[in-house]
Amino acid sequence: VATLTITTGSANKAYHGKALTASGTVTGYKNGETATFTVTGSQTEVGKSDNTYTIAFKGEEGASEGATAVRSDYTISETLGKLEVKELGGEKSTLEVESNYKLGEKIPFTITVNNPSDTDAENVKVEDANATILAGEGYKVEDGIAIVTVSANNSVIISAEHEVTEQDIINGTVGNTATITYGDYEKSVTATTNKVEDPNPSLSVEKETTSEPANGESYALGEEI
Repeated sequence: VATLTITTGSANKAYHGKALTASGTVTGYKNGETATFTVTGSQTEVGKSDNTYTIAFKGEEGASEGATAVRSDYTISETLGKLEVKELGGEKSTLEVESNYKLGEKIPFTITVNNPSDTDAENVKVEDANATILAGEGYKVEDGIAIVTVSANNSVIISAEHEVTEQDIINGTVGNTATITYGDYEKSVTATTNKVEDPNPSLSVEKETTSEPANGESYALGEEI
């Protein structure tokens, strides 16, 4: 009895709605025999699973006409790989400032897209309906949308800015949300700042006299105060 050594591969990538697969190998056939070997592992959603397989010997269901190996002549030693789909990470932030933003001033934001997998994430799109995406390193901007390839186990920072409006000042806060899209994957990231000028600034006025009445006690008719 001979031993067939079956090994299926491991792989991981960021989720984008398409199945992740990996190949496999069989070694140890004797006298040039063969069986029908198929790797069946597949992972689409975020998570991890074994990279499974099937093997059909001569005369068994699923065996091709060319299968010549007989199951009773072999034992199987297997090593299964893992298929893992990870979620693309993202966050949005703005600078901490001491003074308040005034009407028409620009509030800077950054959007960070993180790829935690071993496979490049290509054609990731970042858009922001309430801010302008600025040109920057590691991505291009088309029609106001940042398009980026996030390399394996890496991240890209995208710059954006929002111009303060009257409504922002009335609201007293600016909440800004960007959307990260990668295939079927979509993630919203938000940053908020309340560093906008007061819509109803108070004015304090104090008034005092700078003269004295002629008699030293009270002003008489016609005197200037």
